[in-house]
Amino acid sequence: MSTVRPLGEDSVRTLRHEIHAVHATTGAPVSVSAEFGSEPPRGWALRKPSPSVVVVTVDAAGPAPALPLQVRLTATDPAAQDRFVAKTVDVVLAQPEVSQDFQPAPSLLEVTLVRPDGDPSTGRAVTVEPAAGAAVGLTEDPAAAGVYRSPPMAWSAQFHPLDIHVDGASVRRAIVDVTARTTRIRAVDPT
Repeated sequence: MSTVRPLGEDSVRTLRHEIHAVHATTGAPVSVSAEFGSEPPRGWALRKPSPSVVVVTVDAAGPAPALPLQVRLTATDPAAQDRFVAKTVDVVLAQPEVSQDFQPAPSLLEVTLVRPDGDPSTGRAVTVEPAAGAAVGLTEDPAAAGVYRSPPMAWSAQFHPLDIHVDGASVRRAIVDVTARTTRIRAVDPT
């Protein structure tokens, strides 16, 4: 805990908790608004030193809460709000420093596979492989030659980045666009 004496105030405030809001896939900061989940004890306050960080301070003479406090974080970036499973999460202040992940909503990965001459490459076994864990198979769209799609899924940090494989051979490294419902990637089939 650190002690802070804000300019113009006679009371001493103590930093009790620091919350970092981050995207669960990319680790990038998430802009949030914050409020206590219930009425905090007298002397407790929220401060926002940056769009993705919330600190909880208490008057040095302020009482300790009987139960751990909760802070409600709400993602404020309009472009990203519908790309999270929940845009509002409650954080229990059980530790001095907390990293709160915002979980991504399911999205699709679409790979357009072409031969070196530009023609669609059909009938291939296309998978995407994470840094660790199981590969995900993409299914060829019967109505669009050479277009392979994943099932809807929440892409974890292991898939950031991911490797695209065709018949077991790695053809390209890519990342999922966490702000889009569908990430579209073009890859050349070297076989």
